[in-house]
Amino acid sequence: MSVTNKRPLLVLNASAGSGKTYNLVRNYLVLLLKESTEKADLGQIVAMTFTNKAAYEMKTRIIRDLNKLSNPSASDQAYVNEIAQLTGQELPMLQRNARIVLRKMLHRYEEFNVLTIDKFNLKLIRSFSRDLNLPEQFDIVLDEQLILEKAVDELLSTIDKNAENRIYKLAINFARTNLDEETKWDVKRALMDSAQILTDERSYQVIAKLVEKEFSQAEYDLWRIQYKEYNLEIQRWQQRVQLALEQSGLSPDQFAGKSTTWNKIQKIVREKGNAKTKLEAFETKDTFLNNLEKTADKSGQNEPFFTIRQFADYWTKLQAPYFELELKVKQFYLLSILRELAVFMENIREKDAVIRVSEFNKLVSELVKDEEAPFIYERLGNRFRHFFLDEFQDTSRLQWMNLVPLVHESLGHGQFNLIVGDPKQSIYRFKNGVAEQFVALPRIYNPEQNASVEQKSDFFEHMGALEELTENWRSGKEIVEFNNRFFEVFKETMPESGKSFYNQIKQTPRGKEGGLITFELTQKDEESEELVLERLLLWVKTCISDGYQPHEICILAKRKADCNTYANHLKNNGYQVVSADSLLVNSDQHVQLVIAFCRLRNNPTHRQLFMRFAELFLRVFSPEKAFETYQLCFETLEENGKAVFSRERFFQLTAFERNHLSQGFQDIFSLMQNFLRDYKIDELQNAYVHQLLDIAAQFDLHNGPDLMSFLNFYDGVGYKTNVQLPENKHSIKVMTAHKSKGLEFPVVIIPSLRFDVKSPKGKARIFESNNHFLQSTLTKTDAILPAIEPFMTAEKDAEIMDHVNLLYVAFTRPIDRLYFLGTIAPRDQKLQQNIFDTLSEIYPQFVEGKSIKGSIGTAPAIIHESKQEDLPFTPVSLNDYLWFPDISIMSPEEQLENELNTQRRFGKQFHAIMEQSMTLEQAQESIDRGILKGIIDTAFKTELGAHATRLFANETYLKLISGGTQLDEQTLLLDQKTRLRPDKIILHADKTVVIDFKTGERKPEHRTQVSQYLFALDLMKFPAIEGWLYYVNEDELVRIEM
Repeated sequence: MSVTNKRPLLVLNASAGSGKTYNLVRNYLVLLLKESTEKADLGQIVAMTFTNKAAYEMKTRIIRDLNKLSNPSASDQAYVNEIAQLTGQELPMLQRNARIVLRKMLHRYEEFNVLTIDKFNLKLIRSFSRDLNLPEQFDIVLDEQLILEKAVDELLSTIDKNAENRIYKLAINFARTNLDEETKWDVKRALMDSAQILTDERSYQVIAKLVEKEFSQAEYDLWRIQYKEYNLEIQRWQQRVQLALEQSGLSPDQFAGKSTTWNKIQKIVREKGNAKTKLEAFETKDTFLNNLEKTADKSGQNEPFFTIRQFADYWTKLQAPYFELELKVKQFYLLSILRELAVFMENIREKDAVIRVSEFNKLVSELVKDEEAPFIYERLGNRFRHFFLDEFQDTSRLQWMNLVPLVHESLGHGQFNLIVGDPKQSIYRFKNGVAEQFVALPRIYNPEQNASVEQKSDFFEHMGALEELTENWRSGKEIVEFNNRFFEVFKETMPESGKSFYNQIKQTPRGKEGGLITFELTQKDEESEELVLERLLLWVKTCISDGYQPHEICILAKRKADCNTYANHLKNNGYQVVSADSLLVNSDQHVQLVIAFCRLRNNPTHRQLFMRFAELFLRVFSPEKAFETYQLCFETLEENGKAVFSRERFFQLTAFERNHLSQGFQDIFSLMQNFLRDYKIDELQNAYVHQLLDIAAQFDLHNGPDLMSFLNFYDGVGYKTNVQLPENKHSIKVMTAHKSKGLEFPVVIIPSLRFDVKSPKGKARIFESNNHFLQSTLTKTDAILPAIEPFMTAEKDAEIMDHVNLLYVAFTRPIDRLYFLGTIAPRDQKLQQNIFDTLSEIYPQFVEGKSIKGSIGTAPAIIHESKQEDLPFTPVSLNDYLWFPDISIMSPEEQLENELNTQRRFGKQFHAIMEQSMTLEQAQESIDRGILKGIIDTAFKTELGAHATRLFANETYLKLISGGTQLDEQTLLLDQKTRLRPDKIILHADKTVVIDFKTGERKPEHRTQVSQYLFALDLMKFPAIEGWLYYVNEDELVRIEM
C-alpha cells in the first residue's frame, strides 16, 4: 500500500500477518530512491517504533532490501520490478541509485533515523535542556524504583523526632492511619507502594496540581467534625428504625420473606462500619421493600415500613458525599505525603542530574506546547520532512500530542507521512497506549473537544487517507479463516466502546494451504493444573513426532508464573526450553546459596541466616546426606535439654571456611566470585550464576560495594531477573502472549485461556473532586462518586478489550498449527465463557454437554526454515589465558564514563566517612568498619585515609569544628518545594558554621549552593553564620559569603 497515495498522510490498518514491516520498508525506500522533487534525503526521514528490537529489525530490513536492489539475484526480481515501478525508474538506474543510497547510509549512519520514540524524545530533550531547566549532562534512569526509593529515604531522613517538624507529623499520622485501617505497618513499603502513582503519565497533570495544593490542618479538622456529624445522624436514623420495629411488636415470622427480611433490618440497625460496609448494609433492593410493604398491608403496622423507606431515601442522597468525605479524611496524610514525595523527586532530578524515562513525554509536552515546529527543527539541527510511526495503537496520548506539531508542519508542506497500526493488537494500555487514537485517524483523537486540536484534526482529515491491509501472508489458509469466523462472532460479546477496534477483521489468506486448529474447553469448578500439563506434554509430543523441530514450537501464557510452570514441566520431561519469561535467576539452587552467603556475610551473627545457609550448602554439596548432616549440626543443651544449631559442628562437618565471614572484599562481584571459586562452582557452566554475577557487577558500577543495599535491591527487583539463554533449534520457546507480539511460529500452544486473570489490586489514580483530590483504584464502591464513576465504566470496558486483544495476538501467531485449552470455572470472568459460546455457535457439532472439543482443518506440509546451523557461543574461562590488565579495550567515552562513576563512588564514600567522624581516629575506624560491612571500596582505603589525614591536619578546619556540636546531613526546608542538605552544620555558642565537601573540580554552582544554605539558616535565625567549601583534592578551605 502506498506511495501512490495522493494525500500526504497515509494511515495503514495492518492486521496480523498483513505485511506491516514490508510496507513500512517499501515506502521508506521509495522516498529515498525517487528521482522526482518528492525524493527525500536520508536525514529528512525519521521512523519511530516502540522497542529497540523493532527499530533494529526495521533498520536491518531497510539495509537488506537496499542490498537486494543494489545487487539483485533472480529470486529478488519481482521485488526489484515493484520498486522500479513505484519510483518510475529503469532497472539500471534503480540499481545505481540504490548503491548510492546504501553507501550514503553506511557512511552517514548517524543520519539513519530509525529509532524508538523514547530516543527521539531524548533527542528533543537534550536539544532543549536549558529551556527545560536541565543540566547539560544528565543521566537516564530506567529503573523508576531506584528514584522512588531514594525520594522515600530522603523524606524519612528529614524526620526529626525532637523537633517534631511537619514531615515528622505527616509521617506519624500516615503510619497511624495505616494501622487504623489495618493495612501496612511498614511505613517505607507503604510509601513506596503509594508513590508508584507519581510515575504514571496519565496522572502528571493532576500531580502538578497536587504539588500546588495547600493541605490545611484546619480544613482536615473541619472534615473530621463533619464526618462525625454524619455518623451521629446515621445512628439517630438507626435508632428510629429500631424503635419503630420494637413498637410494632412484629416477630421475624410475621414478615414477608421471614428471616431474610428480618435479618436485613437487623443489619441496617447494627451497622457501625466504614462507608464500604454501610453501602452494603444500607442497600435496599426492591425485593426487600416489597416485602416490607406486604408486611405493612397484612399487619396494619406501617411505621417500620415508612421509617425504613425514609432512611433509604436519606441514605441515597447522603452516600456519595459521605463516602467522599470519608476518603478525604482517610487520605489527607497520604496525599500530603505524596505531595512531599513529588517535590523530593523533583529535587533529586536537579541535584543528581537524572531524568526518569517516564518523564520524557511530560518534558517534551512542556516543550512543544509553546514552540513552533520550525524553531524545534532549528534547535535540533535537522529538518525532518517525513515521519513514519509504527505500532501507533501503543502510542500514549502525550506521545502523539507531542508529535502532532511536527507532523502538522510536514503535512503543511505536502510531505509524505506514514502511520501504521492495528487497534486489535493494542495490548500495552498498561504502558499508556491509547488505541482510540488510531481508530480516530486520520483525525486527531480529541475527547476533550479542544478547539485548537479540532482545527488541526480537520486539517489532518483533509490531508490523510486510511487504507486497509486485508491480506494475511503468515498463517495457513485454515487458521486465517478460523480467525475470520471466530472474531466476527466474538465481536458481539465486546463492549460497544471496543467494537470499533474490530471494524476490519476479515483477511484473505495468502500463505500456505491447510492449517490445523485443535481446541478443548470444559466447564468445571476450577482449572486442573494436571490436565493443563498433560495436554501441554501431549501436544508437544505430537508435533515433534509429526516432524517439527523443538524451536518451531512456542508455548504462550498470560503470566510469567504460568510460563515458569510450563517451562519447568517440559524440562522435567527431558525437553530443552528457552524463555525470557520463565527462567528466573533465583530459581537455581546455586544462586540461592550465593545469596544466602551474602546475607550471612552482611550479618554473620544471625542464627537463622546461618541455618538457612547451612541447609543450602549441604543440599548443593552433599545432596544425598544433606538432611542427615544437617541434623548432626545440632547439639543438646545440658541445662534444658533443648537442641540448638551449632556453628562449630557445621565447620567441623563441612568444607566451609569460617574466615569467609570476616574477610574484606573490594566489591560485591569479587565477594561472590571468590566464594564460587573456593567451592569449585563454575559460572560458565551455570547460566543462572552467570546472570547473578552480571547483576552484581552492574550494581557495583553504579552503587559501589554496599552489600546491604545490594540485598535490598535483589529482594525488590533483582530476583525477578530472567536468565538470558541463546535460541537454538533444540529448545522449545516459552513466553508470555505480550512478548509474542510481532513474532510468528510454526506451532503455537496455549495451555490455558485464562487471559482475563486480573491482578489482585488495581493501579491507583488521583482524581480532582470539589477542589480537593481523591485516590482511587477504581473499585466498585468508588464508582458511587461522580468524579470517578465515568472512569470506572471506561476502565471496566478497557480491561475487557485488553483481554480480547491479547487473545487476538495469541491466535494470530501460528503459521501451521494452533492448540488451545480452556476451563470455564464459575468464578472466572466472562472471557472464557464467551469463547466457549462463540465456538459452540460456529461449531455446534463439537459440543458435548458442558464441553466442546475438536480439530479443524488439515495439517499442512512441514517446511523447515532454512537457518544456518547453530554455532552456539561457548564461553571459555579467563584462567586459560594470560592477563594483561594494563591494556584497555574501552572506548574513550566508556573510559570517561567509568572514571566519572569511580569519582562519584569515591565522593559518596568520603561523605559517608566524614558524616560519622569528629576525629582522625574515628575516620580511620569508619573506613575499616565500612570495608568490613561492604560499604567502602577496598581500592579506596589508602586514598580515603590520606585525604582524612590531610583534612584533620588542616588547622582552619580543626578550629571550625572544635568545641561545637556537629549536625551531619541535616535537611533545611527553604520553602514548600526547596530542600537543602549541607554536609556539616557546626553549632557554637556564638556562631554557626556550614561546611560542604567537594571531591571534584571547582564549579561556580558550589558557591551558589553554600550561599543558599547560609540564606536558609539566616531565615531560621541561626547566629553569626559562616559558610565554607572544602575541596578535598586540593586540601583547601574557601570562605563563602552570603
